[in-house]
Formats: sequence, structure tokens, C-alpha cells
Amino acid sequence: MQKQSLPHHDLLSWVRALACVLLMLLSPLHAKAETNDPCATSPYDHLIMVGDSLAQGILSGIGPDHRRCMKIIDLTQVSDGLLNTSPEEWVKRILGVLPRDHTKRAAVYMLIGTNDIIAMRKNRKILRPGSDEWDDAYREKLTRLMDGLGKLPAEVHWIELPITDRDRKTTMMHNRVRAMQEEAAR
Repeated sequence: MQKQSLPHHDLLSWVRALACVLLMLLSPLHAKAETNDPCATSPYDHLIMVGDSLAQGILSGIGPDHRRCMKIIDLTQVSDGLLNTSPEEWVKRILGVLPRDHTKRAAVYMLIGTNDIIAMRKNRKILRPGSDEWDDAYREKLTRLMDGLGKLPAEVHWIELPITDRDRKTTMMHNRVRAMQEEAAR
């Protein structure tokens, strides 16, 4: 049998094809070597948790691997919300812990408003939950909060847990507050 030689352009095509296959095969190995460090895929350098005791519960569930990869900042306070702390004070607290180095990626996770189903004071008047005056005052607080959060150099994520109250009136008030929060976040 006579040995055939490949034309030069066929040999060059074959070498290019082999090089492409090798690159495709070796690229995942290289990528895998780069991502063996779990921190390499962490989306943030700083995670700031804001809210009440429910936010504290979520914060406590962040595992050691994630804690090693980012700075976790706890701005939670039991039984707090927009009725106990002003929107401006929440924004001020967050600004106080944001990284000064703006190349650091920061995220704010908020779970706030769970306790905001009680009477509030405005101009020395007590506003009853569910009343039009209460709704207007709460919407105004939400607007001020959203305005302040929108100016922060960080991603802001407002999270909620499912409502689990058995009391119909409480559940209705939670639904009402959540609807106002969603409206303000748009």
C-alpha cells in the first residue's frame, strides 16, 4: 500500500482543528482550577443585613464558607421597622458601614416591615393601622426610604418571608403593608 501525504492546506486545517479541540478540552480544566476557591464566585465583598429579628434569623443561617468569603455586617434590631426607626436613620446606618473602597461590591439585604402593623404617631396624633391616614403616613415613610436607598452605592434587595399568622386581621394588615412596600419599590 502506498503512503499518501496530505496536501499542505489539509494538514494545516487538521492542525488548527486539533488546536481548537485541545483549547476546548483544556479550558474547563483551567476554569476549574480558578474556581476551586469558593470565594472566587462570591458576588459580593460585603453583605449588609438590615431589619428586625426575622432578618437576624436569616443572617444566622449564613454558613462559614460564605462568611469566609465576604464581610457580613449585621444592622438588625429586634422589633424594629419603619415605625420605630425613621427611613433616614436606616439609610444613615447603612451608609455608615458601606465600604469606603468603591471597587468593593456591596449588597444590602433588607427584611423590614414585619412589625409595621401597629399604630403610629404623626404630628402628635395616633394613627390606627388600616386607616387611610395610617396608609398615607406609611407610604410616605416608604417613599423616603426608597429615595435614600436609591442613592446608595450598593445593590439593595428587599426580601420577605411568607406570612404565617393565623389571625385574619393580622394577616390582612401584613398583606396591606407588603402591597405598599412592593408599590414603593417599583
